Amino acid sequence: MRFELDNQTPFAAHVQSEPDLQGHDAALVLLKASFILGQEGFAPVEQQTPLRQQALRKRIGELGLEEVQMRLLSSWLEEEVVWQTHETSPPKAQFEILLCGHVSHAQPQAALDAILDLGGQQRHLRAHAPRYHDGAQIRLVGGGVRSVPLCASFAHWDGGIFTQSQRLPSVAGLPAPEWLPWFDDPAQSVTRRAQQAAPRCFAAWPENAPSRLPYAGTFDERWQQQRAPLMPQDFNPRFYNCADPALQWAQAPAPGTLLTLHNFGAQGRSALRWPALRFAARVQGVDGRTQQAEMRADTLEIDLLSGRYHIVWRAQIAAAQRQDGRGVAHIWRLSKEAA
Repeated sequence: MRFELDNQTPFAAHVQSEPDLQGHDAALVLLKASFILGQEGFAPVEQQTPLRQQALRKRIGELGLEEVQMRLLSSWLEEEVVWQTHETSPPKAQFEILLCGHVSHAQPQAALDAILDLGGQQRHLRAHAPRYHDGAQIRLVGGGVRSVPLCASFAHWDGGIFTQSQRLPSVAGLPAPEWLPWFDDPAQSVTRRAQQAAPRCFAAWPENAPSRLPYAGTFDERWQQQRAPLMPQDFNPRFYNCADPALQWAQAPAPGTLLTLHNFGAQGRSALRWPALRFAARVQGVDGRTQQAEMRADTLEIDLLSGRYHIVWRAQIAAAQRQDGRGVAHIWRLSKEAA
């Protein structure tokens, strides 16, 4: 079924048919507002960014690696990783923040500490220059670095394209040095890979990440026979949250909340205030009946390379459908008086 979209806002919007977890007919309504870091108000209408319906992938060689990082990853420079995830998932269980860019410092460092502060709640991330454990101690390769790309693959060598750790290059005659992750929590800095119970990175994590898999549910023979293609009974919508668990909250910030970034991006310090924006959506199904709901802001993505940030609101609304039918979705901004 297709939907006509009546978007009464200056922002990008999208609507699609998306059954709920029980398989009931529903429409997924999405709104995305774009802003410029360091400026008040939202970006001009012509600079509003469409919703990404597919993930943006980049070759590792395109991520702005420094020479020592390029040498270490020379076998993977043509491999692609998810740089920015798609934005058309169903509503997320938690509000989350995603960063796109680099942890940066003016001078080369062996370890680069960065902080995200949301209304006084600080979240810390430590980036590292390439390092390994030789069986006795940690050794640095090539001195310090000025920046490390925010990519979940670099925080978890034992997942994704780096699963075959024996392919990592040898150093100083060691046949298989124990390469350590480029990111971790400074309160629990990883000195041996076996210690890394919870990898940390403030970029988007893939579906097979250790933080997301526990919420995926059980896809077994019983599910195949009794429930497919619906999600398993034990599926948890937190699976849709792809941010690091440290950057997930029960709800979006209150209007006016200050968010500051330290050592993320070339500018060193960035800041934004959460806007006082609320939206509602109304959907009319093929039976003529309408359902209305307030949309929920569940994603903040900060693109440090472009100097912009984006907020996505979502609502999933019941709507009677049929294959040859056409519904209508309306989106509008709620007045401050409605708050």
